[in-house]
Amino acid sequence: MASHRYDEEQMEIIDTIAEIDQKAFWKVVNSKCTKSKQKGRELDFDGKRETTIDGVLRGLNSHFKRFILVRR
Repeated sequence: MASHRYDEEQMEIIDTIAEIDQKAFWKVVNSKCTKSKQKGRELDFDGKRETTIDGVLRGLNSHFKRFILVRR
């Protein structure tokens, strides 16, 4: 499935970023976690709350792409 492959690719990108600077990775992830009244956890990316796996993957991917570009 294309969506499954996309998810795997996004996770590989996130894993690579986590390997580059794990402390910064977890600081960002933990800072974006908030308790949701509905399903446990949600993440906030630039004011947009994500509660689905796909949404979180897109948000993390977007954030860390900007993070890498700034550090170069």
